[in-house]
Amino acid sequence: MIKQVKAPPENHLPQCLYLALDSEIKRSHELRLKVTAHFHEEIIDEGGWLGTVAVSLKGGDLLLDLDGIEFLQHSKYGAFSLKVAKRTSRSIGGVRKRQSDHVSKPSASLNVSAVPKFEMATAEELKTSSSDEDTEQQSDEATYDSWQLHALGGPKPGWRFSLKTGESFLEGSLMGEELCVCRLSGQTGQIEAKFTVHPRFIRMNVLTGPFAAKGLYDLTDPKKTKLFNLLLWKRVVQPHFQPHLSRAAISYE
Repeated sequence: MIKQVKAPPENHLPQCLYLALDSEIKRSHELRLKVTAHFHEEIIDEGGWLGTVAVSLKGGDLLLDLDGIEFLQHSKYGAFSLKVAKRTSRSIGGVRKRQSDHVSKPSASLNVSAVPKFEMATAEELKTSSSDEDTEQQSDEATYDSWQLHALGGPKPGWRFSLKTGESFLEGSLMGEELCVCRLSGQTGQIEAKFTVHPRFIRMNVLTGPFAAKGLYDLTDPKKTKLFNLLLWKRVVQPHFQPHLSRAAISYE
């Protein structure tokens, strides 16, 4: 009988991306690989004078390294539909509160985090929104495709995650979603999944420190300052993405 042994997942920024693998073993050594991936925004604070930065993803590649495993087919790719509730809060006293996106009732296995997107509050907003006691709320639901998977072939099969709508970053979860079917070639084997991100798919929102006034950064912008590139990017953010952002593996014996 085939036994699977799951290595502890390696997630450098577990709020930005938490990746885990599982599989279902069928007859004829067939393996149905299931992926759990949670995407959100994560605040990096190294405790130094460079300050803090909120990091999120606009895309990335999940690639498989197969040892003693034959890849048979992709099980799923394309767009994922979500139900999103737009909720507005306003106080009875007439002070208008900020509007936020609240995600509810995910379709199928896709579960989107209920934590609101990060937004910087102004001093006036902080002054007028200290309490939610006397507020009224109104919700409207709409269904839209938030992000999608593109199947990748070649020696390292996998998937490219990308935004489909005008959302700012990947946010939500795959919960044990079957993404491919493989077969164990012999008595032992291993599936290793690595999530890598090109700098153009990394979204950074500088919150505090000497670069905070500049706000969002596009790492592909040729006009970015050398000082920013050498300090905040290379010292604080880039090390979390090398050689990969997340890694998970399953061995079979």
